[in-house]
Amino acid sequence: MNVVQVKRKNNDKDFQDMRSELTVLGVLMNYTDAALPEDLTADLFCDLKNKIIFNAIASLRARGLKSDLLTVTAVLRDGGYIGNTIDLGYLTDATNYGISPANMAFYVGRLKEDATRRSLMAFLEEAYKTAGDRSQDINQVFDSIKEVIQAKTFTYGVKEDPNPTIKSSDLAKKVFPEQKWVVPGLVSHGINLIAGPPKIRKSFLTLGVLIAAGTGGRAFGSIPVEQQNALYISLEDDERRLQHRQSDMGLTGGSDNIEYATNWTGGCEALRIKLSQRPDIKVVAIDTLFLFSDTNKNRRIKDMNAYAETTSATYALKQVANEFGIAIIVVSHTRKGLMGESAGMENILGSQGLAGAVDNILVLKKREEKDTVDFYVNGRDRVDGEKTFVLKWDTATCNWAMEGNREEVELGKTQQFIVDWLGDNGAATPGGILKGLSKDFGYAGSIGTIGNILSRMVESGKLYHEGTQYSVEPFGAEKPVAKSVESVDSVESKEDSRSGESTGSTVNAKKSEEGPESGVICVVDFETEKKRRQTTADDSKKPEKNEKSASPAQLVDALFEYLSAFPMTIEEMVAYCNQHKSGFMNVPMMESFIMEMVTAGEIEKKGENRYIRRQ
Repeated sequence: MNVVQVKRKNNDKDFQDMRSELTVLGVLMNYTDAALPEDLTADLFCDLKNKIIFNAIASLRARGLKSDLLTVTAVLRDGGYIGNTIDLGYLTDATNYGISPANMAFYVGRLKEDATRRSLMAFLEEAYKTAGDRSQDINQVFDSIKEVIQAKTFTYGVKEDPNPTIKSSDLAKKVFPEQKWVVPGLVSHGINLIAGPPKIRKSFLTLGVLIAAGTGGRAFGSIPVEQQNALYISLEDDERRLQHRQSDMGLTGGSDNIEYATNWTGGCEALRIKLSQRPDIKVVAIDTLFLFSDTNKNRRIKDMNAYAETTSATYALKQVANEFGIAIIVVSHTRKGLMGESAGMENILGSQGLAGAVDNILVLKKREEKDTVDFYVNGRDRVDGEKTFVLKWDTATCNWAMEGNREEVELGKTQQFIVDWLGDNGAATPGGILKGLSKDFGYAGSIGTIGNILSRMVESGKLYHEGTQYSVEPFGAEKPVAKSVESVDSVESKEDSRSGESTGSTVNAKKSEEGPESGVICVVDFETEKKRRQTTADDSKKPEKNEKSASPAQLVDALFEYLSAFPMTIEEMVAYCNQHKSGFMNVPMMESFIMEMVTAGEIEKKGENRYIRRQ
């Protein structure tokens, strides 16, 4: 191909990237504190209007003035450019492109490359003319061309270091923005991979996150999410299914902040175009990664186990996420038959390159309990490392709800087993309790684990301990006589004649084995209720409510009153609530409630991780 053909082929493009030029100008006007690159000059801009705008910005910067839109407009108006060469709409469009200064170096590099190509084309055109001049020695013509090509030093040569480095001391001085989270601790800006076996409701989980983001609601039933616009590229579902799904999830009227695409062509490049036109979109979900990659033949994943293919496709998405400062959620699958007890990254379908290229990994794995899953989470910016939570399917909202950390959930379940078993069988040793739990509940823990759990339950006042025996009732306490519900709900003990003070207490109650029709209750747990009610003399005479049927408001009030005398951890508060109303509270909800009370001055922290009501 000769020089004329090369030039003609690029005539319509002329190596001018208007988007890069407008982005650079927009950043300089939107972020007036952003440094003006030393190697950025007006000659790098191909368009005359952009050269003029840049010169106005550079003159303001040279005088120590801000280069915001209004100031630049004033300078151009004084120069007679507004209304003639440049109109106000053009300047406004430029600022719309300047989304973030984070990728300024990338766009300046594009300008330099295009300027270099234009310079090379100009040189080749001149060389073409010289070669056709018979008055020139042909060998001298070749030598001059060879010299320039070998030097690679056109107007803006490419002799730059392709792999720049930064000194440790300079890195220490850099100031970076804080990590941005869509769902705090779970989904952040960057690439987030959600994986799980088929039909485990991954798409519901993904849509639930997007609905929480689009509406500024709560993800996983309890985690507050900042409102931001979202795009769902759902390549396994059609619009009819998405309509039913969002309606089932409570979004009956839809939301202007959430958009769907059920067909997609062009892969990452098409997504880049979409985001450049829609800078308001901050969260993108792709369901699934394999189908999305198939929309671009250059990034197509033919084999999920091929390291190069999965890494290339994922890294291309990562570049888009970093360029636009957004969160991208990609949905994939896990291997058939999850490996071991963990729901970790080793179970993700495909090569290890897939897990290695993403920023956060979220894996779903079925549990033995119906409609519950283990939710494995790991990520580059998680200071506490990998964790596994428990999610429970909420049929009312058609969404996954956070139950809490798996260890805490398992502990709470085991503690409830212990309370139930001791309630039916009476006091027992750790060995007897372990044997009973194994027989009645299929518990598979060790004697050491049971011993630790029993000690914690005694410390928190849930059990009583004497010698080697553990019980849900105080040792040596006389069994109280059942009282009619209609006549009395509480029991008062005899007065101590020597002190003149009542040693009685209001007690928790539960229905006796005679059944709810009999209207009779059995009185239990004297000492705990005595401590909980001793804050005022009048409280000891109030009728006790059956907390098994307490409303959420009554239960929170009871917890708040309990904190007047006894400091508790977040986990103990959750266990207290769920023991009386199962499923009512989880750790994130309790943390949020307690933080609000601390801020309001109602509760204060006592010790490392306990809280008590401020007196």
